[in-house]
Amino acid sequence: MLVEGKAKRISSAVLTKAFGNQYGDLSARLRYKLLQQEGTYAPGKHSFSYQLKREGYVELAQAIGEEVPSNTHIAKELYGSIASGAEVPKYSEPTSGGRRYSGFQNLPKAMRAVVFNGCFDYDIEAAAPTLVYQLACRVHRHLYPAKAGTPYPSVARLIEQKAEVRQHVAELTGLELSVVKTLMAALFFQAPLAVHPKRATYRIVGFDSSVIDRLKADPFMRAFKRDVSAMWTAVLTDENVKRGLSWFTTGRAVPKAATKSKQRMAVYARLERQVVNAMESALLPEGMVPMLMHDGFMVRARVDVNRLVAVVREQTGFVIKLSECKIGLPDVSSEEADEADIFEVLEGD
Repeated sequence: MLVEGKAKRISSAVLTKAFGNQYGDLSARLRYKLLQQEGTYAPGKHSFSYQLKREGYVELAQAIGEEVPSNTHIAKELYGSIASGAEVPKYSEPTSGGRRYSGFQNLPKAMRAVVFNGCFDYDIEAAAPTLVYQLACRVHRHLYPAKAGTPYPSVARLIEQKAEVRQHVAELTGLELSVVKTLMAALFFQAPLAVHPKRATYRIVGFDSSVIDRLKADPFMRAFKRDVSAMWTAVLTDENVKRGLSWFTTGRAVPKAATKSKQRMAVYARLERQVVNAMESALLPEGMVPMLMHDGFMVRARVDVNRLVAVVREQTGFVIKLSECKIGLPDVSSEEADEADIFEVLEGD
């Protein structure tokens, strides 16, 4: 928890097992010193989230004469053997066929650069728009085989001219490009443009209602929202039809996401997994173990990008682009902020 710097959901039962009953003096003191409570509690659904207070941890460690290692030292102890290739990474898989998770994915960018120094990092460029858009085009061609033209043109523009689109939105809103990237990802998943503290887009723009107004008035953004809505309607309708047919032919009901928002995220996670599985199938037989980073991976030696792209196209039908960089010690003066995980940004939206 010290090195990841992110709040984690922890049940009261787990806290009680660690610290004792919360009404005891020692338990209350430990919780006050160590835990920063965040988020919300929903009975039967999820617990509060907590971050670890480093200053409290340092104070208590010093009180019992325990040396406090740096976060980077802890990260090296935890994940150094994975970075060196001595240990194969292990992942949790909350949803079968969805994303896989491991602690090293949560390391801050600068710390990851130290631990995995010398490795190569590969990412699917514009992963969510690229994969979901291509799926939507398949559905569109099936429904309208004789219809000419490019479906959902503003979404296609985001994929093909992402730098120009992001620059346009940055100039329109006055936001940093890194924030614009998160905003466009949220809008792609149909987060509404609304002036409400619980809405992801409002949080992303810094609770500035004037930015929301400018986005609503912009011709490209209006076209983008229309195309995104039509695209997701086609994709989710097609998925629901297939789910119904599966139940009709097999007699087994296929679980459906609780909300459309969760269904959209599940669709993307499934597509992302298909592509990652295809890349893994090409790397593992050669003794190259990818360290998964959701829509990409790190690996200890350079890979043939063109071959991986060809394997993905052959096995999944998706056409992707892979970006490549070598991980090294960052220049702190020019270091960029970590990219936000859109799954976390949209949680509860």
